[in-house]
Amino acid sequence: MHGHAGPPVPQHYVSCFWSLVRDARIVAKRDLETGGPTYKETDRPQEAIWGASLLYMVLVDQMGTAFELDGASAGTQSFRSALNLFARPVLPLSADEINAIYALRCSFAHDYSLVNSTTKPGLAHLFIVTWSLDRPLVDIPIPAWDGDTGAPLPPRRTIVNLKVLEELVEGMVVVVQDAARDGSLRLAHGMLVKEFTERYSFGLTKG
Repeated sequence: MHGHAGPPVPQHYVSCFWSLVRDARIVAKRDLETGGPTYKETDRPQEAIWGASLLYMVLVDQMGTAFELDGASAGTQSFRSALNLFARPVLPLSADEINAIYALRCSFAHDYSLVNSTTKPGLAHLFIVTWSLDRPLVDIPIPAWDGDTGAPLPPRRTIVNLKVLEELVEGMVVVVQDAARDGSLRLAHGMLVKEFTERYSFGLTKG
């Protein structure tokens, strides 16, 4: 049901994974079956771009928490583990890029803001988000920000291209689908089937 090779047919128990894929695609105005854009590349509707990006980043979190690939070791942090495992066939990312995307996820999920102020190495970022056909996924300034919001803020910001981010996560969904088909998709280390089912599915009732 969860690691199914495609969206399952309607049933009483629903996969949280496919519900999240569906909701992200609805908000992002993408085709529910294929994930392809339903808009022209140069005419992306601007409403709810942040909301769609947040849903896609939650999807990355769930991939890293719930799944791993046969023969591939996952890290201890779910979001970064997912980018290491499932993004690699789509768009290989450096450790700095992974940290920047994780920092944006924290900014959006916790504060819905463009500032991730922390003393943790690699995770302090002041963001600009863009929707571009030709910019890279992440552009990190040098030197990096130290996370001190009490000092004058640096003029250069970390730029994240939300269009590339959406396409990356859609590609990761395909990687999960393909792994489900060929039998290489596994539950994350330490995840029992009972826990997985209870955590990542929910029931539908009438009335």
